[in-house]
Amino acid sequence: MPLVEKMEKYAKYAGPPSFLFNDYAMFLMSPLFEPILGMKTETIYSMLPISMRKEGVVIDASITNPDMARNFDDYDIEHMQIPTLVLHAKDDKLAIYSDVEKAIGRFQNCTFISFEDGGHLMVGHEEEVQEAVETFINTKK
Repeated sequence: MPLVEKMEKYAKYAGPPSFLFNDYAMFLMSPLFEPILGMKTETIYSMLPISMRKEGVVIDASITNPDMARNFDDYDIEHMQIPTLVLHAKDDKLAIYSDVEKAIGRFQNCTFISFEDGGHLMVGHEEEVQEAVETFINTKK
């Protein structure tokens, strides 16, 4: 989610530590998914094998995630003309809901759908997410 304002300091790496990039470590950490990430422990079974996701996670954490802070002025969101769909769970502990609500105001043409629960992956809302995406695409053609 984009920031609301330019930050003086930002994390150069915004993701999990490298010691979690293996199946055994992630499996051992899975009981902490709910209190830390707002995701059910069973989510681990959709994440394994971690080796298949490691490269993408590292790219997100080192490039994609910090880029909007590093290059804030290059993300002129207020002037985007394209319709935007944002889906978010209130109990997401990685993207704080109140920050998302503030950032939504930067978009001119935004459809915002929130869920009470589901954590960062919006677990349990797969059908609602699919329906929202299909409806969004079909009404914005």
